[in-house]
Amino acid sequence: MSGNASFAKIAFPPAPPDGQRRSLVTSWARPLRTPQYAYDHDDMYLAMEDGDIYFLEVDTQGPNLIQLANKACRLDCSIGTAFASLDFGLNKNDMLVAGGEMSSGGVYLLKIGPHPAETEPKLEESVANWSPVFDFELVNLPAQGHANGKVERDRILACTGRGDHGAITELRYGIQARIQGSADHQMRGVRRLWVLPDCSDVGYFLFSSLPDQSNLCFLKPDGEWEDASDFELLDMNETTLAAGVVGKHSVQVTPSTINIAQLKHASLANQREVSRDVEMADEPRVSILRRRCGGGDVIIAAALKGNYMVVAVRNGFLVKLTLATIVVDENIEDFLNPIGIPTSLAEEPTFISILEINGRILAVAGTRQATIQLFLFDFSNGLVPLLEKSMMSDSCQGEQDLFICECAVIIRANGTARMLCGLRGGTVVMMDIQWQRGLSLERIDEIKFGPTPVQIYPDVSRSDSAFILAGPELFRFDLPSGNFRASQVVFEESGVEPSLVAFAQIDTSPDPENIVVGVTKDQIFFADVGESEKVCVRRLRLNETPRRLLFYKPLNILIVACSRTASDDPRVESEKHIPGKRKSFCSLRFIDPRT
Repeated sequence: MSGNASFAKIAFPPAPPDGQRRSLVTSWARPLRTPQYAYDHDDMYLAMEDGDIYFLEVDTQGPNLIQLANKACRLDCSIGTAFASLDFGLNKNDMLVAGGEMSSGGVYLLKIGPHPAETEPKLEESVANWSPVFDFELVNLPAQGHANGKVERDRILACTGRGDHGAITELRYGIQARIQGSADHQMRGVRRLWVLPDCSDVGYFLFSSLPDQSNLCFLKPDGEWEDASDFELLDMNETTLAAGVVGKHSVQVTPSTINIAQLKHASLANQREVSRDVEMADEPRVSILRRRCGGGDVIIAAALKGNYMVVAVRNGFLVKLTLATIVVDENIEDFLNPIGIPTSLAEEPTFISILEINGRILAVAGTRQATIQLFLFDFSNGLVPLLEKSMMSDSCQGEQDLFICECAVIIRANGTARMLCGLRGGTVVMMDIQWQRGLSLERIDEIKFGPTPVQIYPDVSRSDSAFILAGPELFRFDLPSGNFRASQVVFEESGVEPSLVAFAQIDTSPDPENIVVGVTKDQIFFADVGESEKVCVRRLRLNETPRRLLFYKPLNILIVACSRTASDDPRVESEKHIPGKRKSFCSLRFIDPRT
């Protein structure tokens, strides 16, 4: 190698119009390319300290050394020297890692193409980087949604980031969940939420139960929401007690009917076109198979698993539990086949679940005497009473109503099965299951969330875990090495901490993603849930540099001292090429840390 080196100048945009100095290049990275391309080409990402990323294409054989110099994207963090490009495969998009500077960084997926242009990077994973931090505060706030604010949790809030990335950040330890899309809704009093399949394989139907009606909406893969309640694909005029899937059909149970239909996104589009065209008014609608209650019968609870259904029916003062199978044949109107003789109950059950234990299928019903009753599936005689177990222990003190069971699920790990029972008083009870000469349940552990009832949902992606909705907060239970562990699910990058009223999980198998859907009082959203515990963050964005932080207990507010740099020349607002004279400004911000 001999001779003098030659340099190529790269033109970057002028100084920003608000009078701030031009951002510095703090790091660079070279993405992996195929050998054929890399023989005489070289690609490079330049990282600016304010988060801007520029893409450079170098051609050693071309007339110009720098063939392309475009802005690729903007990362939502300040960038120091911690910046790299990961090997994500030669035929895939580029993956960039930014450690962040005084704030959280992340792992970003950046779409590439033949003519690179600025795109929106997808945050795959956050990377915490908190040193140095100007100030932090440990505050004690009542958790949202709990009665009388009795449940409290210490929170660590810190001044992080600078400039446009400045924020007050809450540091948490739990399972990260990143909200990927949301929409406002007008539903009031959502009780339950189910995910029903789309037979068109376009997206998912989200079915919710309200006090006196039901609601249906459609979620597309790109995160777009579409209201589907007006198309009468199911019965929307009554509350829904249970819903599930049999093959490609969706099943709905209301107090007076059992409905079965095939839900298709194509049907929404067709019916929307029908409503626009009067001449197509005779277009056939989605067919619904429906069985109505008769003779004074009212359905008060139900459970579905596969093609099995257990229904509790009240007629006057009599309550009976019936096992049935569902066989869908569009040529036969009656799809419900009862098995055996109905089993009488002393009172209305608080819930019904269908569980599988040691290869046997059981129905579990909660009673108002703080017990659970277990019935064995006998496919000749129906439900056979097997066991009744009290939810109260010898050391329990208080009213019996607090120990009424509201739900039960099974989790398994390393050949061990455990039953989780959610009680009305806000406690999750864990029971060891033994089946030798008969079934026995032994109370081995409990966790008190109090004072609101808890709901437990099996994890559709793993048999060794379950999700717990305790008041407005979501937890995941699992059994690492046979030990009982509860981890809180922390929704990152959410300006307002979600206060959940309903929850459901989307079965994305065999895709490894774990997508959950949550409903708050005015929003519905979906999020990607991580696998393991880590330091998680929730940022309250300020868009200026926070310097000092003070928590004022009487009002439960944060007082934040901030600084920013701007120009005193009004022309810089309209003339981008006039740098202006820079000045520093200080301000006080008052923030509610619960939002």
